Amino acid sequence: MDLMRKSDLLNKGYHLFTDNCYTKPALAEVLCRDGTLLTGTVCANSRGLPVIPTRLQVRECLNFRRKKRSQEKPVLLLSTNVT
Repeated sequence: MDLMRKSDLLNKGYHLFTDNCYTKPALAEVLCRDGTLLTGTVCANSRGLPVIPTRLQVRECLNFRRKKRSQEKPVLLLSTNVT
């Protein structure tokens, strides 16, 4: 966040892509509020994500959009780019 502020990159419509080490719901909220989009992979147990009470079926979606290629290791994506 500090780097984006110091570089004057906020509120310019940029889209930041991150890996699961940096993708956090709190960061997504702050960047969205500052006019910057965020998309990145996220761990299922990240703080701030809704807990899914049941196991979802293949291609079933609950409160988020996802695409899944492997039954063994799902990839979750967090994005503020909503149309």
